[in-house]
Amino acid sequence: MNRKRIIVILSASLILIIAVLASIPYFVEANRFRSLVISRLESALHRKVSVHSAELTILTGLGLRLNQVVIFEDPRFGAAPFSKVASLRVQLRLLPLLLGKLEVGSIQIDDPEISLVKDKAGIWNFESLGKGTQEGSLVSKPQSSQGGAGAAALVISGLSFHNGTVTVRNLTEASRIQESRYERIDLELTGISLSDPGSFSLQVQLPNSGRHLVRAKGQFGPVLFSDLGKTPLDGKVVFSDASMGSLLAFLSPADIGAVEWLGTVSTETRFKGSLADTIRLEGRSEFKNLQTKRRDQESPEISGDLQYQLDFKPSSGSFGAVSVRLSLPSSVVDLTGNLNNRGQESTLNFHFDSDKCSIEDLMKVASLLGQGPPKGVEARGAAQFHLTVGGVTKAPDITGQAGFNAFQVQYPGLKDRITISPWTLSFDKNGMSSNEFQIAIGERTQLRVHPAAVFSPVKQISLLLDSQNPIPLPDLIAVGSTFGFNLPAGYTIEAGSIGLHVQAQQRLEGNSELTLNGQASVLGTKLHSALFHEPLAVKQAQLKFTGTSISFSSILASLGESNLQGNLQLVKFNSPSVVFNLNVDQLDLVALNKTIASGPKTPDGHSVSLIPSDSWSTPETHWLTPSLLLAAGMPSRPSPPDLLTKLIIHDSRVSIQSVKYETMLLKQASSKLQMKNKILELADLQFRINQGIHTGSAILDFTGPQPSYSFDSRLKDVDVNEFLSQNTSLKNTIYGLLTLDAGLKGNGSSLADITRNLKGQAKLNMLKGRITSFSLSQQVAALGKLVGFEADPAGTVIDELAGDFQISDGRASTSNLRLRSPTGTLKAAGSFGFDKTVDFQILAELPSAASKKNANINPLLDLAAASFFRNEQGNIVLPLRMTGTVVTPHFTLDSKLVQENLRKRGLNQVLDSFKSLLKSKPGSAPSGQDAAPAKPSEQKPASLEDLLKGAMDKLEEKQK
Repeated sequence: MNRKRIIVILSASLILIIAVLASIPYFVEANRFRSLVISRLESALHRKVSVHSAELTILTGLGLRLNQVVIFEDPRFGAAPFSKVASLRVQLRLLPLLLGKLEVGSIQIDDPEISLVKDKAGIWNFESLGKGTQEGSLVSKPQSSQGGAGAAALVISGLSFHNGTVTVRNLTEASRIQESRYERIDLELTGISLSDPGSFSLQVQLPNSGRHLVRAKGQFGPVLFSDLGKTPLDGKVVFSDASMGSLLAFLSPADIGAVEWLGTVSTETRFKGSLADTIRLEGRSEFKNLQTKRRDQESPEISGDLQYQLDFKPSSGSFGAVSVRLSLPSSVVDLTGNLNNRGQESTLNFHFDSDKCSIEDLMKVASLLGQGPPKGVEARGAAQFHLTVGGVTKAPDITGQAGFNAFQVQYPGLKDRITISPWTLSFDKNGMSSNEFQIAIGERTQLRVHPAAVFSPVKQISLLLDSQNPIPLPDLIAVGSTFGFNLPAGYTIEAGSIGLHVQAQQRLEGNSELTLNGQASVLGTKLHSALFHEPLAVKQAQLKFTGTSISFSSILASLGESNLQGNLQLVKFNSPSVVFNLNVDQLDLVALNKTIASGPKTPDGHSVSLIPSDSWSTPETHWLTPSLLLAAGMPSRPSPPDLLTKLIIHDSRVSIQSVKYETMLLKQASSKLQMKNKILELADLQFRINQGIHTGSAILDFTGPQPSYSFDSRLKDVDVNEFLSQNTSLKNTIYGLLTLDAGLKGNGSSLADITRNLKGQAKLNMLKGRITSFSLSQQVAALGKLVGFEADPAGTVIDELAGDFQISDGRASTSNLRLRSPTGTLKAAGSFGFDKTVDFQILAELPSAASKKNANINPLLDLAAASFFRNEQGNIVLPLRMTGTVVTPHFTLDSKLVQENLRKRGLNQVLDSFKSLLKSKPGSAPSGQDAAPAKPSEQKPASLEDLLKGAMDKLEEKQK
C-alpha cells in the first residue's frame, strides 16, 4: 500500500468518525438519557431527583449536561432540598452509549449548594444516601474474567466540585452553634471505585482573608454506596500563616461575637478513618502572636505550638486525647483523656500535668480567653500541677494538686511588687483546700490569706484576709483584683488605710454578688462611685460586713462642701438599698444636682482605680487557677448598671443645719426619706425659712430629662420682705408676715424654671404688712376726686391680705382677693405673674367717715363725670383697674363700671319717687280707713297721672 492510499484511508476514516460523532445528537434523544439518568440517580441515592433540562455535548467531550438539578431531602429531615446544583455535566463512555447503555466516565458539578443536617438524635441526613441499593444502580458488573473472579467496574472515574457551598445545621441539644455556612469550596475526586481507593483534593478559601486557602488531600475508598459514612479516608490538612480570626470564622461562622482575634496559625495534620466510626487526627499546629481584643480588655500576645494525637467520632462529637502537648515560651503542659458526648449527660475525664509552667504564660492564656487580670497587671513565678477533671461536664469534679512558687505581681500604680509566699492547692470532689500564705507589698502591707473553695452543691470560692496593722487601701484593692475580687462596677477607692478581718465569698455560677463577713476600720479615704462626680471623702468609719450588706458607724465624711456624720447601712451592691441617719452641716442643692451623675467620673491618675483609663466600667474579671476555671466555666461580663435607677432608700432620716437652693436658704431642715426608681420622697419635711416655719412633704422625680417636683407645704409667719429680697428683685417692696397653704407641682433645673412651670393651688394670708411701691389710698383719692380723704403717701398699709389662688403658666389667679387697711377695704379679681406683672380689677370701699365727707357730691347729677358710686351702706366704692408691675403699677378708674352702677341706682331712685308720689295723691283714702262705696263712674279720658303710672309700672317690670 503506497503512501497516498494510506493518507486517503486515514482521511476517510477521520471524516467518518467526525460524521458519526456529529450525527449522534440526531440519533440519540437527550431527554431519553435525562430520564435514564434521573432513574439511575434516584435508585443510587435513594432520593427523589429533578432535572429542569438536559442536553448532549460533543465538542467538549461526549456527555450529558443536566441543568438545575435538585436532590430532595430525606423526609425525616423536612421538605427543603438536600442539594441544588446549577449545572451537572456527565461525561459518557462512547462504546456503551452506541450499544444503548449508559456508563459514566466523569462528573463535573458547578455551583452546588448542599445542606447537611444533624437531628436531635445525632443522625446526619447524608447517612441515608445510597442505603437500600445493591452496590448502587450506576454500577455495571461485567462478566467474569478468565480467572472467574467478578470485579466491580468503576462507577465514576472522576468528580469535580467547583465553587460549592455547604450549610451545616446541628439540632442536638448539646450544640451551642445551630448553623454554620462554608463557601467557595473546590473538590476533585479521581478513581471512584468499589474495589480500589481513589484520591481527593480539597481547598477552601478562608473568609475575610484574601486568597488564603486551607488545603486537604489524600485517598478515599473503596466507596461503600450502601453506607457512605463507612468509606475509608486517609489524608492531610495543610495551611500556613492563616489568620486566626479568619480560621475561627470558617470553623464557627455563627459564633463570631464581639471578640477580635489577631495572630496566625499554621498546621500539618493527618487524618485517617471514616465518618461513621473514628477519625485519628495527628499532627502539629503552630500559633504566632495570638491576641484578643474585647471592649474592656486587650490580651498580651503569646506564641507557641500544639502537638496532638486525637481520636474523633464525627457521629457523636466525642473525642479522646491520646496525647496533647502545649508548648509555650516558658511552659509545657500535657493533656490526656476523653470527652464522651451524650448531650446533657456528657462526661469527661482529662488529666493535666506540668512540672514546668510559667505563671506569666498562664496569665497570658487566661487573658486570651477573656479571663485574665485587669489591664497592666503583670505576674511572674513558677507553677506545677497534676490535676484530673472528670465526671459530668456540667458539674465536673477536680482532684489533684497545684503549687506556686516565687509568685510576684506588678500592679499598675504600685511601686513595689506584690509578693506571695509558697502556696499549695489541693483538690478533691468536694472542693479545694489551701495552706495559709502571706501577701506582702514592701514593708507597709502584710496580709494573712487563706483561700478555699467548695464545688458541691454550689461552686464558690472564699478568701480570708486578715491584717495585723492598718494597710493602705490601694494595696488591698490591688491584692483583691489580683485574685479576681473587684469592687462593684463604677466604684473606685483612692488613698486611705484600713485594718480588717474579712471573709470574702463569690459564687462561680451566674451573675452572683460578692459576699463579705467581718469588720474593718477605715481612715482618710475617698470613694468614687457611679452616683456622684465628686468623691465621698471618709475621714473615719467603722465597717461591719454581713453577706451583701455593709454597716457604717461613727461616720465622719464629706461630699463636696457638705460634712456629714452618722450611721449608714448599704444592702446589695448591684442593686443598692440604703438605710441611714445622717446629720449634715450644709447642703447646696444646685451643687448636689450637678454632682449627681448618669455615669461615674473617671478619677485622675493619682488614684489606684479598677477602672481602665479608656473606659469607666469596671471589668468583672474572674481569672483564677486553670483548675478552678474548668470547674467554674467562664462567667459573662455584665453591662455597667445604672446605679441611680437601682438605688433604694428606705426608713432613713436626715437633718441639715442649712440648705441652699440658688438664693433660697433653709435652716434646721429635717425629713424622713424614701427612694425607689429614681423617685425621692421626703415626709415630715420641716425647716425654718425667713423667720417662718415650714411643715409638709415633697416628692422629687429624677426619671425624666429634667427633675420634677411636687410639694404639699404649709408656711407660717414668713417674713415676706426678707424672702423676696433674697430670692427676687423685689427688695424692700412688700412687708408682712405670710401664712401659705399650697399644693404645687413643677419641673426644671433652676428656680426660674421651677416657678415658671409651677401648677397647683394656694391659700394665702398676710398680716401687718405694707407695700412701698405705691399708695393705694392716694390712687383712690385722686381717681375718685374725693375731698377730705386722708391718703398715706408712704405706701399701702395692710392689716390683712387673704385669698385663694390657682397657679399655672407662670401666673397666680384669684377671684376672691381681699385687702383690709386703715384707709378702706379692697376686693379684687385677677392675676399676678412670676415676672412681676399684675392685672387686677379692684373695688375700693372707703370707710364710713370718709364717705360722709363727700356726702354732698351726687354722681347722679353728672353720670359722664362720675368717679364712684355708693353701696347699700352708703359707703363710697371706686372700681379700679391695676396693671403694670408690682414695682411700678398703673391704676385707672373703671368708669364704665361706675356708670353702669349709677344708671341702675338712678333708675331705681326715680321709680321709688314716682311710686311715693302716686301713693300720696290728694283724694285718696287715708291709710287704715275704709274707702267710700264706689259709684258708677262715667267714662272719662285717662288723666296724665294715670298714663305716667302705667308707664312707670311697665318700666318697673322691664327693670325687674
